[in-house]
Amino acid sequence: MSQFLKNAWQSFIAAGEMAQQENRLEDAAVYFQTALLEAHDCENVEQCFAITLDLLADTFQNLNRFEQAEEASLRSLRIKQNSEVFSKADVLRAMLKLSKIYYAQSKLGAAAYTTNRVLQLSEQTLGLDHPAVGFVARQLADLYSDLGSLKEAELLYQRAYSLQRNQFTIAV
Repeated sequence: MSQFLKNAWQSFIAAGEMAQQENRLEDAAVYFQTALLEAHDCENVEQCFAITLDLLADTFQNLNRFEQAEEASLRSLRIKQNSEVFSKADVLRAMLKLSKIYYAQSKLGAAAYTTNRVLQLSEQTLGLDHPAVGFVARQLADLYSDLGSLKEAELLYQRAYSLQRNQFTIAV
């Protein structure tokens, strides 16, 4: 019994993942919420909280409960930004996920702001010519286009195209 109590977080995560696979999303949400309560007993508390919040955000997003997905995603992002356990790539992925949640809620301004931050951090972390920078530039261009900022969108589309062209030229 004491072994079960020690591993309660992992057990709830496993049950939630199984429920996700079986498309029982409401059950998965309950399991992940319970795992969140147990995360404080984990050996690596920050990792357990972030993992659980990411799974919860994904589940809420699949349930079209975007406000709850946003809240879980924001909490996960804050943990990743304030912890030395996570890499800059982990922070970038969390910010990109948050941007997609904003987009799904039609919060285009927040999505553009977050994606712009992802672009800046990608440039700093990966370099100006990295293919991932082109991918993020393209996403930001799409957002600016949706917002009606066509000049900014055009510049970003050109940049993304140039980075993609350079990637394929190097690969050939």
